Amino acid sequence: MLFLTHREPAPGEDRGSELVASRGEGSAETLRPLSKEEQPASDARLQWTPVAGAVRYRVQVSTEDLRPIHDRTLEGTTLALPAELGKLGSAGVTPEAPQSGQVYLWQVEALLPDGRSVTSSTFRLRLVPASPRAPR
Repeated sequence: MLFLTHREPAPGEDRGSELVASRGEGSAETLRPLSKEEQPASDARLQWTPVAGAVRYRVQVSTEDLRPIHDRTLEGTTLALPAELGKLGSAGVTPEAPQSGQVYLWQVEALLPDGRSVTSSTFRLRLVPASPRAPR
């Protein structure tokens, strides 16, 4: 049996909320973000902790008003957002260019070989302008 528990960060911790999946006997797996909440629009990447035994991860990205704009399944634990969100997504997903100042919501589902899955809580990504390069 798999038990899911939502855990908020303690005051002062620099991480988002997380979903803990435990199989009893005190062993637990945590699916939480590793990427920063604020990232440059030109190079945004979503990264999360691996779940033991997961064979694939499904990543869903939506706008703050919950409009889906990207849905992708991959084997690794990092997703570089495409220049046009939705371009690599599933049918019915509206393409949208990532814009500085925009806030997106994202969620990861770890897919296990026995057909079960572990779904994260929803995380935030705020796109910011890229830092200016120092003159040479």
